Amino acid sequence: MNEAQQLGRIGNWEFDVSTQQVNWSDELFRLYERDLAQGQPTHEEVLDYYFPESRARVLDCIQRAMERGE
Repeated sequence: MNEAQQLGRIGNWEFDVSTQQVNWSDELFRLYERDLAQGQPTHEEVLDYYFPESRARVLDCIQRAMERGE
């Protein structure tokens, strides 16, 4: 999957509802120029990578996931 993401210049992230941790793919680190040594971002830090008009929607999705386990 890493090679396909590199070729397509796409990345992905997952949010673990039980631990409330974000897990970025290696390609997403490269796309956002985040040093792997920084470790995985918090869900609060993830919001900094979105345009202001998208942040509210992403935050809403994260909050629903935490509250309802969706």
